[in-house]
Amino acid sequence: LGGDGHLWFAGAQYDWGNTSIIAQGGMSDANATALQAKREVSTFTVGLIHNLSKRSSLFGGYQRGMVDDRANVFRDSNTYSVGMRHNF
Repeated sequence: LGGDGHLWFAGAQYDWGNTSIIAQGGMSDANATALQAKREVSTFTVGLIHNLSKRSSLFGGYQRGMVDDRANVFRDSNTYSVGMRHNF
């Protein structure tokens, strides 16, 4: 509330046969306010989507979140995902 900062995000996708390679990244920088300490967050994500057919695909990915929080409320994180998708 009443804060200032900036945010950016970029992403790319490369299709190679039945497989899509995805990369995304971004950063947010929130300046300190009377209610909240200064916080910077950077993330990057890489992933693959492999189409088995027109309706089924496998996916997997990794996301890294790096947090610089003066109040030590939020921490760095690593997130992994893997799964299968089918459109009915």
